Amino acid sequence: MKKVLCSLLILIICLSTYTVHAISFSKFEATFETDDEVKNNQPVLYFGWRGEEAMKIDMSFEIDTSMLEVLSISPGDTFKVDYNVEHLSNHKDKYNLTFVSDTPLKEVIYAGVVTKIKDKYKVGKSTEIKAYDIVAENADGKKYRSLGYYIKLKRETKYHMLAIRSENNDQTKRERLINTLLPFIITFIVLCFAVIIVILLLPKKGIEDRRSKINAQLDPENYPIPGVGPLPKIKKKEKVDIIEPEEKVIQPLKEFLSKSTDVNEELKNKELEVDKDMFKNNPTKEGEDNLININPLAFDDGEELSDVIDNQKESDDDDIDTL
Repeated sequence: MKKVLCSLLILIICLSTYTVHAISFSKFEATFETDDEVKNNQPVLYFGWRGEEAMKIDMSFEIDTSMLEVLSISPGDTFKVDYNVEHLSNHKDKYNLTFVSDTPLKEVIYAGVVTKIKDKYKVGKSTEIKAYDIVAENADGKKYRSLGYYIKLKRETKYHMLAIRSENNDQTKRERLINTLLPFIITFIVLCFAVIIVILLLPKKGIEDRRSKINAQLDPENYPIPGVGPLPKIKKKEKVDIIEPEEKVIQPLKEFLSKSTDVNEELKNKELEVDKDMFKNNPTKEGEDNLININPLAFDDGEELSDVIDNQKESDDDDIDTL
């Protein structure tokens, strides 16, 4: 049992030693400097390192070409420089640089970048330079890496520049993200408050409660209600029969018709009686049986013919006077 415990103790000590060696930090540090005083409108940026011996270093930096223009890149003593330029956007360029020296150096300024201030970069404005992917290598091939940094250059006066450095780490990334999103967040909050205020200030739209009005109209106990009356009765349309007019029947002797509706069956079935001897004494021509001359005496009613003629004349005179 003791041997097992001793073995576990030795294993723990070995693992602890290996871990401490693995997490040991490098003293390598990328440096940056600039002159406070600006001469001839040309700020100079100085890049270097310290903490570890190295002979070669690779780095990249981005610059806002609308504010600053790179005029030249000068290597430090014993260094040779090689670089290329990438155009990231209309106003941003990326410079990839490699500096090589024949002598291992522990602390040195390996590059000086001469820039020129553009018209847009006026007093009171700021611009930013980002240096990153910084990797140094010594003679044995051992490499030292730095995540880089941000340089904020604020033009305080026409001849003075203020440089503020911030490291490129997780805390800086969070702060930059918050600073980027902060204007949008503030704008969103202001818009939300504005919408809420507008909703509160707008008059409420009246909602017509038709169901309650209908119920009130149906309830006789609620009469009279101001503005509400009983429901009108629905009038059903009655079907009207169209009676076509009857055809007129001409009845010349209508006023002499009997008003009685009784039918005398005896008279209805009685045959017509004709007096065949009515015109027996009338004169006829030889060989003819029909009446040719009517005897005036047959219709004698006792009135003189002269009276009839006189009456006829008087009636004619009356007709003439009337006309």
